[in-house]
Amino acid sequence: MEIVMLILVCIAALLVGQLSPEVRARLEPFTTAVAEAWANLAALDHDGSVKTRLEAMRVLDQRPLIIANHEIDLSSLNEEDQAAAREAVGRLRAV
Repeated sequence: MEIVMLILVCIAALLVGQLSPEVRARLEPFTTAVAEAWANLAALDHDGSVKTRLEAMRVLDQRPLIIANHEIDLSSLNEEDQAAAREAVGRLRAV
């Protein structure tokens, strides 16, 4: 599981690496939620219940999106940084 988490953190870092430090700091709750959700899904035993796997997939699909839409405030950033942050969120959600 630690390897999976490391890989996901690396992916997140690559996807948001070109952002300013302030934008990266604002997106940190989102990138953390994505990495945690993927790690939790990866940690499930393949023989585990379908219900448990589906619940983990729902968290992966919904929790980062909720954070991105309701918990991250980009309003004080300039328009260029706001656009870059939204693009990074979109790229990371597509992983």
